[in-house]
Amino acid sequence: MEPIPTNLIKQITEAMPTYSRAFKQLAEFILSKTFAASTMSIDELAKAADVSVATVNRFAHECGYHGYPLFRTELRAVFEKVFEPAEKLRSGVLKNVEEDEVMLASLDGLALNITQTRHWLAQQSIKNVVERLLAAEHVFILGMGVSALHATFMTEILEPFLGTKVHVLNSLGGPERAIRKISMLGPNDVVIAISLPRYSKSIFEMIHVAKTQQAYVIGITDAPTSPLASQTDVCLFASAEQPVLYASSAALIALIEGLCSAVALKVNHPAERMAQQTQSVLPYLYLPTDKK
Repeated sequence: MEPIPTNLIKQITEAMPTYSRAFKQLAEFILSKTFAASTMSIDELAKAADVSVATVNRFAHECGYHGYPLFRTELRAVFEKVFEPAEKLRSGVLKNVEEDEVMLASLDGLALNITQTRHWLAQQSIKNVVERLLAAEHVFILGMGVSALHATFMTEILEPFLGTKVHVLNSLGGPERAIRKISMLGPNDVVIAISLPRYSKSIFEMIHVAKTQQAYVIGITDAPTSPLASQTDVCLFASAEQPVLYASSAALIALIEGLCSAVALKVNHPAERMAQQTQSVLPYLYLPTDKK
């Protein structure tokens, strides 16, 4: 899975029509083989793209960098977050850490993630998100990869309060099925797009379709620097730093629970709804009075 482009890649894409023939040839190679290009020396890139070394150097300056080394560093930064866990293991950073230390550090990190998430929420209007969810005709919750589990989890919590207007769209059936469903949405519908590192390209394709259909798009992702932030109408952030894995889900789960709790309290007759739901599943619940 390739990461979503950063500002540098976006800059190159947007400037493509203005480039000379040699610049276009180089840009096309960089856009199609970004990771490979980020690992090449200036001579290697020039040879691979079939342009001169001088062209590569001029291109770097055109993009705003004082020479190719700085340009390549920025290009490499696109992939740093994706490969960070593997690099830690390869470099031996975590080699001599005891198992209990890893677990304790992970738990401490979760607490910090939730604190950071709360800080970000203080700067946002949750009220607007809740009102949108309550007023929507349909709510589609998107998640690919590990975020498919988050999307399913959120759907399960919201369903008792929002009813059959809540739908989950995850990896099941592939992105084609999800995009087909989203293409049926309209301006009175809401899409919740959930994505943690490593970000799935499919999510961004689905967001594009949803916005084309004039649906309101709510993003839930790991930080304001996430590429999801600029693609959605409003975005909620759940810090996902993790010392070993690609991302932590704890703060995201907490955010989802908090948001769903706010929705639950704002629906019509929340107490009656919760009582009705409990009554319907009562035969399947274990009770202390049950005999073995």
